[in-house]
Amino acid sequence: SLSPAANICDKVFFALIPVLTVVAIAATAVTGSSGLEAPDQIGAALATMASDGYPAAFVIANPADFQSWRSERSTTDNLYVSGSWSQPNPPVLWGVPVVQSASQQSGEVIMVNGQSAAIMDRMSPTLEMFPADQDNVIKNLITFRAELRCGCAVFDSAGVRKLAIV
Repeated sequence: SLSPAANICDKVFFALIPVLTVVAIAATAVTGSSGLEAPDQIGAALATMASDGYPAAFVIANPADFQSWRSERSTTDNLYVSGSWSQPNPPVLWGVPVVQSASQQSGEVIMVNGQSAAIMDRMSPTLEMFPADQDNVIKNLITFRAELRCGCAVFDSAGVRKLAIV
């Protein structure tokens, strides 16, 4: 049987999301407002979620999309709007942390309320160490393997929304 591993907002989940494959999540589909930039569409959707009683704990976005948003420049002086390449701002949109995952489809984001979903584990996490793997002894290396079998349980699909950016 599955047991709750942790609240979806735990730091462990933030570390796992970039390597997990986003396959199918029971989410309420919403469409952005045309005429707005992508970050503004996301902001409007986050405000709607909060108004509906589901404040988002984090947003899952494609890394290429997020890079295009954070590298936006002003039209008047050509300066970065959000930080710079040498001092980038933390990955947040409208105060909500952004988790970048290559498995997230470009042009869409998933917004998650922390009380509406949880990570469920099927086995305890394992960490194994191999000091004598291939030529590790010669190169003075150690190989580590970490394994976790888990899934994401969505308890309330209204608290998990997939936004199609237009």
